[in-house]
Amino acid sequence: GSLTPGLHHPERQPELHPVLYGVLNAHARNWGHFFRRRKDPHEWSLSFSIVLKAGQRVLEVRGPSISRAYRDVDYGIWLPEDVASDFGRYVEAILAGIGQVLLKYKVSPEEIEQIKRECRERLGLMTSGG
Repeated sequence: GSLTPGLHHPERQPELHPVLYGVLNAHARNWGHFFRRRKDPHEWSLSFSIVLKAGQRVLEVRGPSISRAYRDVDYGIWLPEDVASDFGRYVEAILAGIGQVLLKYKVSPEEIEQIKRECRERLGLMTSGG
């Protein structure tokens, strides 16, 4: 969500959630390190809260916040304020934050790049280096 009145996520933001959800779920079976750390591993989920706030100058990943009741491990991805006006930069910042989290769970850099590539392709965002 946005923590600053007047600062909004890009218009195309609703397209992003189903793409991220689909791509991340397709790859999740390879994230053994995340699941090994949990009792009843298949009942746990990894989630991301995307935050925009005026004055946020750099990408910041916060967390995790762990809910045993909901069996959820949530990371906050705090986006730089200046990405809100450009959907491509917005997506790239989110993908960078997700990549940082996945590295913590020993997901290979190659798989992280594949996840980013698949997200970009599904959203019609082909960037240099991707």
